[in-house]
Amino acid sequence: LSNSDGYIFAGTGEDGILKTTVNGTWLESNNGINNLDVQSIVYDKENNLYAGTITSGLFSSNNDSPVWQKSGIGIDTKNIMSLSVDSNNYIYAGTYGVGVYKSTDKGNTFTQMNEGLIDKNIFSMVVDTGNHVFVGTGGSGIYMYEPDSSKWIRRNDGLKHLVVYSLSKSQNGYLYAATPGGGVFKSQNNGDSWTQINSNLTNLFVNTVVSLNDTTLIVGTQNAGAFITYDIGNSWQNIGLAGKDIRSIVFAPDSFLYVATRDNGIYKAKLDDFNWQLFNDGLITNSTQFLICDKKGRLFAAPHRNGIYYYETITGVSDVFLNNNSEIEIYPNPATDKIIIKLNLKYGFDELISIYNIIGLSIKNLEINTLQDCYELQIDYLPDGIYFIKYNKIIQTFIISK
Repeated sequence: LSNSDGYIFAGTGEDGILKTTVNGTWLESNNGINNLDVQSIVYDKENNLYAGTITSGLFSSNNDSPVWQKSGIGIDTKNIMSLSVDSNNYIYAGTYGVGVYKSTDKGNTFTQMNEGLIDKNIFSMVVDTGNHVFVGTGGSGIYMYEPDSSKWIRRNDGLKHLVVYSLSKSQNGYLYAATPGGGVFKSQNNGDSWTQINSNLTNLFVNTVVSLNDTTLIVGTQNAGAFITYDIGNSWQNIGLAGKDIRSIVFAPDSFLYVATRDNGIYKAKLDDFNWQLFNDGLITNSTQFLICDKKGRLFAAPHRNGIYYYETITGVSDVFLNNNSEIEIYPNPATDKIIIKLNLKYGFDELISIYNIIGLSIKNLEINTLQDCYELQIDYLPDGIYFIKYNKIIQTFIISK
């Protein structure tokens, strides 16, 4: 996971969370974590971090502090399997054996929310743009929490495998489910029905699925490597790491894809060549089960029985995320609904201002009027994250945080 300061955090099976810096070495980030068996990490709208452990419950870390504190009053178990955050900044914790809990006070206290939930083993979780919570269970498929009725509803029509290891959503609202034996499933109607999308996917034991954009997905399998689709799952291509047990995948602001494996640690590669490189310097163990990148590009990793580590994906956070380039000004930054782009260039005017998302896809182009130096851009339709503005060979970064 990566936070707003440009660090990367990784969660391990039983060893906590690690943090890495720009010199290419992972650094330990376990201050305050008593038991280092991190299973899941998430960040909220203010970039506060939450870490769920297998045997010690929930921990949180303030955005301004590297110290982890025990959280989760009201959760009746120490085994936290999955975490998620909705647009109201409410925190959801999925547990092994006692269902789902919700916090409205930044993880300090939680209330159980299990009405209609038959299977209490919550392996995965995702929240859609309407704040519907979807959970993948250990044997009863997928449930959706309907806020209006305050209960869980099963969403298994077309789902041929009822153990769901991973859930992901795309910007267009599609949902994806990864299963250990049934491959990948897609829903285009908010979970009302599911379609199997396994063409050319040679291994159906899928541990994790990640949506990069509306059409591109990447999955990690057990012992058959990683696969990518550019057409919403109509056809998959193998992209390497054969024989690896892949547990987590994240795309970072440095344009590298990072993959956590159970047997060889962490690999990274560019999306245009998939030339995989080991990236384990600083890690005590080469078994990693979780990765996440926060709002400012910090990558967090959870190695097996080794806590949490972090890594800064950008060479100098100030160079990219906190730069004060006087030729292009963006404000407010971070932003919620709109930004103002002010150009202070004295020469070399281009015809367009180009906006890109974190994986380099063009979002929008603004035509330039040489008599105008300020431009207003509506961004309320874009999801939270890191974006880039390019003009006259200068790249400036802004963050959307609603």
